[in-house]
Formats: sequence, structure tokens, C-alpha cells
Amino acid sequence: MNSNSINLIAQLKNAIRTYGPVKIRDYEDSIGGHFVAIDLAGQARWLDRIPELQPHEVYLIRKILKVTPDVQVVVREEGKTPDLVVAGDMTEIKSDFKGLPSAHLLDKANQQVREFAQRHMLEGGNLAMDLVNEPSVETQRVLEAVNNWAQAARRVDLGRIMMFAGDDVKHFALGSDGVFRLAEEASPGLVVDAGVEVRRAQMLAKKGMLGKAHDVLKRVMPDQAELAVDPYAPATQARESLEAERALLKIKKLARTQPAKARETWRRFRKNHSEEVVLKISAEVDNALGVVSVPRSASISLPADPGGLAREVSEPAKILRDHGVRATVTVYGSARILPQHVALKRYKKAAALWGENPAAEEGKAAMETARRDLENSRWYEEARRFGRLVAKGSGGTLAVVTGGGPGIMEAANRGAFEAGGPSVGYNIALPKEQGLNPYVTPGLSFEFGNFSTRKMNLRHGAAAYVFFPGGFGTMDELFETLTLMQTGKIARVPIVLVGEKAYWQKVVGFQAFADMGLIAQADLGIFRFAETAEAAWDFVSETLTAASPSFQTVQSF
Repeated sequence: MNSNSINLIAQLKNAIRTYGPVKIRDYEDSIGGHFVAIDLAGQARWLDRIPELQPHEVYLIRKILKVTPDVQVVVREEGKTPDLVVAGDMTEIKSDFKGLPSAHLLDKANQQVREFAQRHMLEGGNLAMDLVNEPSVETQRVLEAVNNWAQAARRVDLGRIMMFAGDDVKHFALGSDGVFRLAEEASPGLVVDAGVEVRRAQMLAKKGMLGKAHDVLKRVMPDQAELAVDPYAPATQARESLEAERALLKIKKLARTQPAKARETWRRFRKNHSEEVVLKISAEVDNALGVVSVPRSASISLPADPGGLAREVSEPAKILRDHGVRATVTVYGSARILPQHVALKRYKKAAALWGENPAAEEGKAAMETARRDLENSRWYEEARRFGRLVAKGSGGTLAVVTGGGPGIMEAANRGAFEAGGPSVGYNIALPKEQGLNPYVTPGLSFEFGNFSTRKMNLRHGAAAYVFFPGGFGTMDELFETLTLMQTGKIARVPIVLVGEKAYWQKVVGFQAFADMGLIAQADLGIFRFAETAEAAWDFVSETLTAASPSFQTVQSF
């Protein structure tokens, strides 16, 4: 439980002594995390006594309670948190005092719902908005404002919007075509609209309220034959589907750090569930575990769909295209290089403990490591600056792509992310060291179980390759890229080695290869040295501009 939860519970204890008991729900998500909510069902009197609620929030919640009594107030977490759980769905509340719903408030609500959903492995949420100074909800004007925002938004995580004004309330649902409509006018085939109701039914089924779950499902799936045969069949299916979804999320989480435990979880799930349920998630589990299905026969040929491997090869490029990414700049470098402020903090801590020139061997080693980390941290700042230059210099037409991990990868993603450009992370599931950094654009993060398919995607669509100082992994990528370009297997695009030329010649004696006749002298022209982020970007942008002023036809997906 986080500090906000603890603080609020402490305040509630004082209120309970005065006003009596309050029901508190402790929700557990599919990956073992928790969040806390205060249940207002049957105890709406507590609405005026919950610490930190603003008057306009209390006013709007009272309106929501007239629509449904199934409302819980979520305790704020560290980070962005929606305000309520309404009928089983995470719901953010906003009050707009200017008339029509503003894009700014819609953006904020969308972001809060998204970040909470990512933190707890949920599927987005809803918004309840009060147009405080309007007497009623003008449907067409509201729809126009909401859909203008939705079309401009990079990603919409709001499935439904409850719009209040005076005593009026209208429900709007997002369709599979990305357009909001009045819920009662929405087609039954709208994916998101039906999905919201199915998730609600899943929550009801989980609580054992099978009859209510059946009623909800009947509204969105009226033609299913099993409704007439077994009124509880849809609720049972919903519960099984929810269990499968929870198991899949748990396995994906464990696969990153505890692959053996992930495999054991999958084994138990297969043992305790029907083949039909297992098949629904088996492909995604194989992908998470890095498993490729091979036929049991003696044939050595791969099956028509080799499971996770095929998806890892084909899907990332398609997803990037769907997000409007047409070309990329791929950045490589060490995962161990620290941000400058972190390295400086560690250096000061070591110096305070051992002194600047310690006599003890342990102290000498500690100070040497701290000095080295502080010196190397300049590359973090260079990579961050380079990511920013790509995002700003290309006007968002180039995405910065990295391996998605910490160090140089995080720095380059961070620079692009902070500048508002597309930031892509191709993460690898490793037992230690690697974890997806927080500066990847939502929807553009990928996790691979196979190094080979990850490497292929890092190169796919790249308009330039930029290498910062790194270890074996970075050198592996560098030499493979040089070899593929030397042999004509990939297009000739800029390869830039960032850092002093003397550093690279020390780490890799490139000239020695040519002197020994192992490569041609001309092969040394495949790559270029650049001492700073600015020099690297100047070379990349000049080369790409010469090929295509818009950066868009150099190398594309």
C-alpha cells in the first residue's frame, strides 16, 4: 500500500470514530498489485467526509449515484489515478466550467486512465464529465467536440463518456471506427461498446452475481444460442475468459524476470482448464515465453504458423505502420550507463563513505567505480540530446528506436519522448539487467523472447544506425550491421559511431583489419565518427535530406 493510501486510511480512522464504519474495497489486479477504494453503495453519507475530495467532485459524484449506486472512490496512488470505479469500470471525473468539453480535460482524463490501466494491467476506462454552466447536454455539439479531440489524440483509452449538465445526462460510446456516438444509437457490433459491457459482466461473474452477468451479456450478445439453453453459460464463459486473461498477464509479467515460474504457472493453468480455454491464450503465452511450436512428426519443416516467432517477425512493423511511423533511426549502446544525476549522487555517497583518496582496497575499488560511472554518464546525456534532435529535426517523421532497456537506450527514448516525437522500444525478456524504460510511446513498446527476431526488427525500416559506447551486445549489433551493409544485404544508410575517434580505435582497431587485408580500405567508409549528438544528427539529417527532403522515402516499412 502506498503512502497516499496509508495517509487516507489514517484520516478515515479518525472519521470512523465520529461517523461509524465505512466499507473499503481492496482490489487485487492480475499481477498481484493492489489499489484501494471506498464503497459508496448504501453509504452515500460518506461522500461529504472523504478527505481530499473537492466540492465540484462531490457534486458530480452525487449525479453519478443517481445513475447507479455501484460507485467506489479510488484512493490516490503515486502517479496518475482515476477517481472512481463505476459499475466495475475505472472512471475519471472532470468538471468543465467553460461549456463544451475541452480537449485539455479530455487529454488529462485519457492519460490518467491509460497510466492506471498500464500500471494494473487493465483495459482503459471511462470518463464522467459535468458541464457545470450548461443547462443540458447538447448532443451534437458535445459529440463534435469529443470526436474532434478523439481524431487528434494519439491514442484513445476512454471507452465511454457520461456527460452531465444540470439534470441531464447522456452516455457516449466509442466505436471500433474510433468515433463516439450516443450509446443507445451505437451499433451492437461496435467493438469497444460491447467490450465495456462484457468487462462489466466479467466483474459481476467474478463476484458470483451470475444472474446479473447474464442480463448484461444478453444486451450485447442477444443472438447467442446458449442463452436459451443455459442462462448462466455466458457468465461462466466470462469468468473463464477473465481467468485466462489474468493468467496471461501474470505469465507475461513473470516471463520477464522469472521464466521458470512463468512456465510452471502455464503448466498449472493447462492442467486446470479446458483445451478450449487454453487455446485462446496459448499463442500469446508461447510468444511471452519465447516458444516456437514445432510439429511432433519427424518432419523438420516448420508449421504454417510457427507461433511466437512468426508474430515477432511480422507484427511490429505492421503496428508501427498503423501508428503512422514510416522510417526510424535506431540507437544502440550500453544498458549500464547511468543518468548524470544518478551517477553524481552515487559518487558523492561513495566519497562521503570512503573519502576522495581511500587507502583501503575496498574503498579504492568503490571510488574507481563511482568515478568511472560519473565519467561515462556524459554518454547518457549525449544520447538523450540526440533523441531530442531527431524528434525536433525531423518534425516527427522519424521514430527513435532502441532496445527498450535502460542506459543509452533509455536516454535516446527519453530525448525523443520529451520532445514529443515517436519513441519505440524493442525490449528483450532477460532474467536480469533489462527492463522496459518508461520513455517509450504508449502502444509502441514490444517485448521479444528471441534475440534474432528482435535484432531483425531493430534494423527493419532504419534510415540510420547510431552507436554509442557499449558492451558485447552493442558490438554484436555493430559488426552484424556492418557485415550486412558490406555484403549488400541491407541498404546503405548512415552508420554513426558517437564518441572520440580514439575511443573507438582503442575498443575496435578498425584500421588494423584493413592493414591486414581482412577488409578493403573502402569498407572503412561505411561508417562515420561523430564526437557529439549534434555532429551525429547533422550527418544523419544531411544524408537523409540529400536522399529525400521529407525524410520519408529513404527507407520505409
